[in-house]
Amino acid sequence: MLKVKRFFTVGDVIVIALLAALTILMVLPDDGEAEGPPVVEVAVGGDVVFRGPLAEDFVYEAIGPLGKTQVVGKNGKVRVAQSCCPLELCVEMGEIERPGQILVCVPNEVTVRITGRGYIDAISM
Repeated sequence: MLKVKRFFTVGDVIVIALLAALTILMVLPDDGEAEGPPVVEVAVGGDVVFRGPLAEDFVYEAIGPLGKTQVVGKNGKVRVAQSCCPLELCVEMGEIERPGQILVCVPNEVTVRITGRGYIDAISM
């Protein structure tokens, strides 16, 4: 009598089915709806010192170890307008406008980020 060798065991089939289900869930498109309006957070040394809606214009001066870093929000975009750090790379970074984007002034320990859902790009996938 000829014996037939099984290629997959029951455990193999279960693992493959779970991996297939997880893969399908990961590639399902997001509906693009935010859970609320995007919010701008300014943090100094890791502590959030300012939080406000991205849609509202504002000017905030964050006080870090080196001095003041001025953050400006206008027309749904945020930028670092002035900084006391030597190279001012954070000023040169330009504007951010989508959830997940971030501006950082490393010497002055100031972080500006937009929180919320609603935008996914290839990098965040």
